[in-house]
Parts: sequence; C-alpha cells; structure tokens
Amino acid sequence: MLKPTTRVVRPTAYAAEDEFPDRRGWLRRFGAAARRRLALVGRRVSSHEAPGVEGAFDWLVQHAARGGSPILPGGRQCVATTAHGILAAVELGQVPLARDWCTWLAGQQQACGAFGDGADQASIHHTGQAVRGLLALAAEKGDDIAADRDRSSSTAAACQWLAARIGPRGEFDHSLSAVGSLDRCGPRNLSLASLPALWSAADLLHEPKWRTAAKRGLHAFLRRHDPSRWDGPLDQWLLGVEALLELGETEAAERALLRALAAQRRGGEAPALPNGGWTSSAGLAQLAAAWYRHGGERFRTAGDRAVAAVRRRQLPCGGFPASWGRGTSPFPGRESIAAAIAFLRAASAQVRCAFASAACDFPAEIDPADGRWRAVQAWRRGLPADANVIDVGCGKGRYLKRLRAEFPGTQAVGVDLTHSVPDALPQGIALRHGSQLRLPAAAGEFDGAICVETLEHALLPRVAAAELCRVVRPGGSVLIIDKDRRKQRLSDHQPWERWFSAEEVSAWLAENCDDVSVRPIRHGQGAGSGRADLFFCWTANKRAVSQRRAA
Repeated sequence: MLKPTTRVVRPTAYAAEDEFPDRRGWLRRFGAAARRRLALVGRRVSSHEAPGVEGAFDWLVQHAARGGSPILPGGRQCVATTAHGILAAVELGQVPLARDWCTWLAGQQQACGAFGDGADQASIHHTGQAVRGLLALAAEKGDDIAADRDRSSSTAAACQWLAARIGPRGEFDHSLSAVGSLDRCGPRNLSLASLPALWSAADLLHEPKWRTAAKRGLHAFLRRHDPSRWDGPLDQWLLGVEALLELGETEAAERALLRALAAQRRGGEAPALPNGGWTSSAGLAQLAAAWYRHGGERFRTAGDRAVAAVRRRQLPCGGFPASWGRGTSPFPGRESIAAAIAFLRAASAQVRCAFASAACDFPAEIDPADGRWRAVQAWRRGLPADANVIDVGCGKGRYLKRLRAEFPGTQAVGVDLTHSVPDALPQGIALRHGSQLRLPAAAGEFDGAICVETLEHALLPRVAAAELCRVVRPGGSVLIIDKDRRKQRLSDHQPWERWFSAEEVSAWLAENCDDVSVRPIRHGQGAGSGRADLFFCWTANKRAVSQRRAA
C-alpha cells in the first residue's frame, strides 16, 4: 500500500514517483494547482477545518461510552445501528470496541431468538442486521465463532428465527412485525438485507438449511420484483442493494446503483428520497460505500464526490447533521450516529477501492541513491544478520527486494491492503493481506518493522503507529518514512491522506518506544538531486515490557 502521486504548484514538484500516474495535460494541471491555492485561501478564512475520520471516530466513541452502544437522538439505542457500528469498528481495526458492542447486542436478544425494533417488537430487519454484527468479528484472524459459545448460540438462535420467517415459496412472513415497522413499511428490497447474514452464518456454523432458506428468499424476490426499483428512503433502500452485491447479484445491484447515479447532483449530493428533496448524510455516505464496493471508474468518481459532499458538512465536534437541504427531515440540525458510522465505512471503502484500482501502477524498484532507501539501509544495519522484518504497505515489495539482496539473511514479510500484488512480489517474500490498523501478525513477532509512505493513508494513524510497535519484539526497531505536514496544503493528494509534523509521530512512537529520533531525508533520482524538505524519517526502539508498565 503505497503513496499516490504528490504534485505541488511550485516549479520543483514534490512528487517522488508516479504510482498513481497523472496523465493530464499541463494546462489542466496548472488549473488544478490554481484551484488548490484558492481552496487554501478559503480554508484560512473558514471557521474550522473538517476533523475528518479521526474526529468522526472520536465523536462516535464518546456517544457510545455512556450506554455500551451508539446512542441515537433522544437517548435511544438501536440494534441495527449498533450492528453497523460493529462493522465500522472492525474495518478500522478497533476490535476491542467491536467486542464490547457485540456484548451489548447479544443482551438485546429476545427469548425467541429475534431482535426487536424500537418498540421491542420482533423484527426481521433488526434481527438480520444483528447477525451481521455478530458475524463481523469472524473475519478476524484467530476468531472462531463456533468456539465462542455465547456468540455462536446467539447467532444460531437468531438465524433459526430468520429462516423460519421465509416460507416454502420464498415469501417473507411479517406477521410478527409491528404495524408501521420497517419490515412492513420499508422499501420492498429491504427484505433482502437479512439474507447475506443468514448465508454467511450457514457456512460458519455448518447449517446448510439456512443457506437454502436464503436462496429461496432471494430467488422468489427476483422473480416477483424489480430489485433496482428505488421506492423508499435512500439509506434503507441501499441495505437491499448492498445485499445484492454480497449475494453475487452484481447486475441487479449495478442497475440500482446507476439509478442512484442518475440522481446525483453537481455538488456530489443525492436526494434522500426517489422523488428528490433533502439530503441524508447517512444515506449519501452509504451510497458512496456501495459505489466503491461495486467498483469501476465511473462509480469510484461518483463515490469520491459523495464523500466530499459529506465531509463538507462535518461539524467541528466531528459529527454530522442528520440531513440538510430544503424540507430537511428527520431531526433537522441534529447530529446523527448513523451518519458518523456510514461516513467511517465509506472512508474505509474509498481507500480500499482506490488502491485496488491502482495496484498495477505501484513501482517495483527504488533507486539505490534515493534517500528513502538509504535510510532503510542504514536502519537495517542495526538489526541482527537474520532479522525478521515486516514491511507494512509493501506494494510490489521494492524495499524488501533490495533488503534481501543486500542483507541475504533477512526474513521478509510484506503486508498490503490489496489482493492484486502477490504475483509482483519477488520470490522468498511472504505476503499477508491486511490493514495497517490491524496487522495480521502476532505481538513481538518481528525484529523490525518499516512503514514507508503508508502511514499517511491510515484513517487512524495513531492506531497504525501503535500496531507497528505491537508486532515488534522488545528491543526491536521501528522505521517510519512519511511526508511533512507543512507541504500538504498545496499538494495534489488523495482526500483521505494526512501528513505529519515531526513531533506528532515522535509522540506516538514514544508511547511504546525509547530512543525516538527524527530527521529530514532526501528523495528522488541521484544522490544529490533530491529535495530534503518533503520527507521525515523516524526511528525508535521498542521498550521492554517491564519498562513500559513502570512508565
């Protein structure tokens, strides 16, 4: 997972490589540079800068601290919203938080196995979303839901109840749902939203009859209804569209997403209802995430515009208004838990989609005279001859390849977000797929860890820095190379990127390490041709456990 191209207005560009090639003509690049300067002036006169993902996550955690799960307006807690919060927490590597919310969720289950709506009436929708939340941790390495007796029994009871609601001809039985509930009054395709969870649980808990019920419900729906028909609030309708994607009904999902794309406005917004009107923050963020999950340049561009529109509405506290625009509803002017969760999930999907589409452009080599390689080279000399080294955001393995060539005893492991890099890695380098927010590695597994131009893409960079330290043994070493925050405002960077001050990353490393040092380094072709004012190089030695506890 490497950096997108960085370009600035100054005659000497701050770009290191064209990892995301910029094929625009000089006139378009000049226009983009002028717009960045105007945007910078606008930010200087603005009352605040958007807190971004970090601010949204902090806001969400604060609103969950009082009740054990995300708290809705009026102090209510919602099963479906909590389940979506669990999905967001897992995507951001916050597994302990996800486990806490799973505990709360399991406590809301009724004796029949169902989960209730706001009136505690058994609900197909809320039960299906609850199962999604309970299963979310199953994607974690080492998590065995079948071995977790409480979670597996809770999931099994919910799935048994769900399967019983699907009749022999695939019809959904809503007789137990409350009058006016989402089950009865929501978009027609909302019934599909419970099927992916039922299908996944069948595989994980070895109950094929649940998969059979899910197939029966899906095929009956597709025979009787147009799955792309938009007939309700955007955020609810999209749950059915996402289910189509998860169930492999890509063509039907694409038709639905194209219908929403046709309704997108110039500013990136999309109406909350099919007949137009106001905009829902949660619905727009969910739409962006669905576009990203489908993939393709057209949908990715639309998703970027939608996420940008939501970001512009972020409040200084980190939250988002529930809705905006003429005739705004519901909860006008009120912050929305659902919007914060949807934004966090959309931001995660945005990063994954961008890197998956650009993986083939990642550079496979690093110039031996480049200051970044020289910093890695000098750092490696301080490790044992047979050191076990992990490269977080390895891309095509250009640093590990050179490490193994110059230090033959190096045992190299690369971690990357994308699935499309294994064939590009040199022989002898092991690849693990995963996020820098939750590294697929045991605590203390490595002698050293490097992270070159990867931290800037972490949605929670302090968490990513802590993960680097976690996987290094006491006495081992960490190296981070990334960009100077002072250069970011005039750069052409990806919308989620965050660059750093020397003091900021040093403080994060000092939480787990001693001997923290930072220095500027050169980059570019040739030993003396690069600039020394774009990159910082941080190094630190992992503190012993006893010393860390004493501190």
